[in-house]
This record gives sequence, structure tokens and C-alpha cells, in this order.
Amino acid sequence: MTSRRLTVLTALTALLALGEFGSAVMIGLGKDPWGAGFAVLFGALFLLAAWLLRSGRITGGAILAGLLCLFEIIEYPSWHKHGALDWTYQTAVAVLSLAGLMTVIAVLAERRRQRIAV
Repeated sequence: MTSRRLTVLTALTALLALGEFGSAVMIGLGKDPWGAGFAVLFGALFLLAAWLLRSGRITGGAILAGLLCLFEIIEYPSWHKHGALDWTYQTAVAVLSLAGLMTVIAVLAERRRQRIAV
């Protein structure tokens, strides 16, 4: 299955991985080294999800990406925002996560429809 939705989901997942690595740098330059470690971990998990999607393990990759996106959306209000750059960056990551979650739902629904049709 190589659909446009799957390509979009893979790209969003890779962008979110880059966003997490960028967050790790921003957090690491601040005063919270533990937060930077968690951001690196989340970036690695997003990369794993992108790799799963790219290698054809669509259900597993989509579920992992969806859980990570859901976590990002739920935790967005609790993130510390120290200035305009933080607000802009974190809001962009939250919007990408929301788009990723919606795309995960669409990809999984498309896979289910294809299985039922067969």
C-alpha cells in the first residue's frame, strides 16, 4: 500500500522527529538537561515510527506515531513557554502533531477498508 496518506504520514513523522531534536537543543541550552534527554528519546521514537512506516510495517508505525502525536497534543498546555520563539515553535509542533494524528486515523481507516474489501 503506497498511498498519498501514507507518504504524508511518513513525512509528518520525520518532521516531528526533527522538531523533537530541535526542542532538545533549545531545552539543553536552557536549564533543564532532563527535558532535553526526553526530547531526544521522543525524536528517536518518531524516527522509529517513520522507519516502520517506510519499511512497510504500516500498522505498527502508524500506531506508534499516533500515540506519540496524542501525547504531544495532550502535553502541549503543560510545556513551559518562555518567549515568542518558544510559543511559536511549540505551537507549530502541536499543530504538526494534530495533523499527524488525523493522518494516522485516515491511514488506519484506509487499511481497514482495504482488508474488508479483500
